[in-house]
Amino acid sequence: MTVLVSCGGSYVSGMEVVELALMRGLAARGHRVHALVSGWNDGDFIGRLGDAGIPHTVAFTGKISLRRPAWMLDTLRHLPGARRVTRRLVRTLRPDVVVACNRDALVLLSGVWGRTPVVYHTHELMASAWTHRVARRADRFVAVSGFVAERLVADGVPRERIDIVWNGVDRAQHTTPSEGVPTVGLCGQIGAWKGHDDFLDAVGHLAEDGVACNVRIFGTGDAAYVAALHDRAAVLGIAGRVAWMGFEANPDRMYAGLDVLAVPSRVEETFGMTAAEAGARAIPVVATRRGGLPEIVVDGVTGLVVPAEAPAALAAALASLLTDQTRRQAMGEAARERVEAQFSTGHMVDRFESVMSRISS
Repeated sequence: MTVLVSCGGSYVSGMEVVELALMRGLAARGHRVHALVSGWNDGDFIGRLGDAGIPHTVAFTGKISLRRPAWMLDTLRHLPGARRVTRRLVRTLRPDVVVACNRDALVLLSGVWGRTPVVYHTHELMASAWTHRVARRADRFVAVSGFVAERLVADGVPRERIDIVWNGVDRAQHTTPSEGVPTVGLCGQIGAWKGHDDFLDAVGHLAEDGVACNVRIFGTGDAAYVAALHDRAAVLGIAGRVAWMGFEANPDRMYAGLDVLAVPSRVEETFGMTAAEAGARAIPVVATRRGGLPEIVVDGVTGLVVPAEAPAALAAALASLLTDQTRRQAMGEAARERVEAQFSTGHMVDRFESVMSRISS
């Protein structure tokens, strides 16, 4: 099949990582894949497309945001040109299916796809108004988790138009456990919604209880918030335990040496990519009961699930793994087996291929 993927790509986040893996997988199976990328981008995603040998076209779709009027004005200014570019691409490429993962572009480019069936690869939660707008333009919804599927149904999307295709992660080598004091990590964008405050408070509880551990925090975020976290660590007396690692693009380097991963999200995660990536490396995960995370982390089997915004509960769960090497290794191995069975890139491509075959036939 010829597949046109409208994938945003303003910057590389978890969504772009997944879409790139999907495109690579489809291309490896002989499908003709072409990416439609937003003109608002920092070049990183386009560079990765080039490295993967996936051709792309840039259309200056922007962002629909009533809170950012300057963005809206720029979006509207470029919209006629973006629609012309996309319409010309569709006429030339003649895709069998369009896969759209960027909801703004999906709405802004409404009507340019012609009769080509459109699959909305749903990585984001949507308000009801958005859902109804998108539903009129998508022939099929592919939800990245059962949680997202249920939210789509609650927002009025017919269940029969929804498929669940979990995000996939590449197979990875086991990490090398720390020698001596175990290490717990937190990986991803730094922000209050990711639960960094709760995590530091939990590490403070561990210190008070005499649980030895090292801490690595990967990622970047708002400078003022990051500075406040540094101050918080100092007040808690744990600054010496915490290493701030910054942004790391290579997941193998990021997870190397971690014995446990914490995912203390306060928000409803639509999937939880870091939890799956850690599991692929036989690292057990302590995650909050938010969104799709309990679909990845099986409580008591591949890791532990705790309430959100509850540092004491997070600390207790972390302590139970940090102080028991046998238990954390057993859970890590169970996590690796589950990821390979359910969350591999191969499984994701298989399931997506099946959806596309049904919708284009």
